Amino acid sequence: MQISDLVPEKPHNIPAEYTIYAYDKYRENMIGHNKWQCISTGQDPSKVLEQAEQLFDSEQFQKIEVKKKFFDKKKKRHFVSTFHVLDHRPQKDFLLLVGLTVIIFSFVSLLFLEIA
Repeated sequence: MQISDLVPEKPHNIPAEYTIYAYDKYRENMIGHNKWQCISTGQDPSKVLEQAEQLFDSEQFQKIEVKKKFFDKKKKRHFVSTFHVLDHRPQKDFLLLVGLTVIIFSFVSLLFLEIA
């Protein structure tokens, strides 16, 4: 037996793996249950995103996340990052617009009251 037999082979050209996770809203009040479910895994990002959007449109889940797992050759380890998120929360840009509108309206109202 040689040392090279004990050392695992270095992964070369491993394609990225995309995994769909779904947040199950009805389990929020259940203690000890994982609210996230792993739905599926694939290597084609367009097919995985299409499947995630179909799942989100079905309204079975409150939130869908697609995670990307890839191997970094320089650091010689796997990394997992969030690739795409589908959520029902309002967009931050919309909230910013509403906030600015309220501030401008308040400012104009104060000017009008001082003039009158």
